[in-house]
Amino acid sequence: MLHTDPVATSFLQKLSDLVSRDSRLSNLLREQWPERRRHHRLENGCGNASPQMKAWNVPVWLPGQDELLHSSNCAIRAGDKVPYDICRPDHSVLTLQLPVTASVREVMVALAQEDGWTKGQVLVKVNSAGDAIGLQPDARGVATSLGLNERLFVVNPQEVHELVELIHYVLGPQHLRDVTTANLERFMHRFNELQYWVATELCLCPVPGPRAQLLRKFIKLAAHLKEQKNLNSFFAVMFGLSNSAISRLAHTWERLPHKIRKLYSALERLLDPSWNHRVYRLALTKLSPPIIPFMPLLLKDMTFIQEGNHTLVENLINFEKMRMMARAVRMLHHCRSHSSVPLSPLRSRASHLHEDSQVARISTCSEQSLSTRSAANTWAYIQQLKVIDNQRELSRLSRELEP
Repeated sequence: MLHTDPVATSFLQKLSDLVSRDSRLSNLLREQWPERRRHHRLENGCGNASPQMKAWNVPVWLPGQDELLHSSNCAIRAGDKVPYDICRPDHSVLTLQLPVTASVREVMVALAQEDGWTKGQVLVKVNSAGDAIGLQPDARGVATSLGLNERLFVVNPQEVHELVELIHYVLGPQHLRDVTTANLERFMHRFNELQYWVATELCLCPVPGPRAQLLRKFIKLAAHLKEQKNLNSFFAVMFGLSNSAISRLAHTWERLPHKIRKLYSALERLLDPSWNHRVYRLALTKLSPPIIPFMPLLLKDMTFIQEGNHTLVENLINFEKMRMMARAVRMLHHCRSHSSVPLSPLRSRASHLHEDSQVARISTCSEQSLSTRSAANTWAYIQQLKVIDNQRELSRLSRELEP
């Protein structure tokens, strides 16, 4: 966050300049930094320091951008290290820095070195519903494949059924040693996060008026995402609005102006699944790149091609299968064949949503809360969305709002 905030980096640079003039203080900090760095385990395989940070000549006692943990702006490579947050039954957490493709067996070996892990313990992942799933020793990439509201736990086998209510959700173990799908998994994680964020914010809004105002802003956000050709996030927001916990709020929807309801109906047509999402596919062919396509549908297409067709037919390569797979990949290449993306006021719109969600929760909004909003706060908000991914809990909250 500090590295992306120009005010913060300007302040740090001035502080750096002042400290560098004090040789005694500068030497003291330089001596202390290796120990502080070791203590916090600030190691990272990304190594992509921005030109601005390099130009600013950050001193040794300040962490450079290449020493930060992976942010959402940095692509993960197969050789990179990522944080593995391992929880114990008492909910204490141990963070390990391991390769993104590390297997469960390698994680357990690292635990043995760091935390005195004993033979017989197992690694499981637990979601917010309390479901615990044991991980096979050869499973790979488990840290990045965690989804919404689910975490990794190391426990004795008899303790598995005692684990409840945690944070992150699963896409599945990876078995490829030299290839990482961490970035795709992170992309899909964000899709799920966005749709549950929409439902969560609306279900946590107790007052009908502000809730209708927030609903209106989400619809306008979806329209803006469609206009910007970010169809993946557009579908995520629309799926959140069509969640059963939200669609049943009849009194809230009735408060919307006719113009907004008409806009929502027009946007909803893109979600029509009939004829294999024909409406969406036709709309996609009419757009010029850059486009962010609806990735779950693209992945579904490729999965059906892979699973529904034999690679070899009578010991001959099934070229028709290869052509179908190539068409799917070619569509993705077309979507990203142009790199210039127009500047988007999405951050500003997210800022208004942030503000409205807070207003809705407390019914009123003081001038002080409005004045404290900043670009950094907004950026932090949209990077760390708090969501409820339990559909039963969302339905309960919805019934409380409108029985």
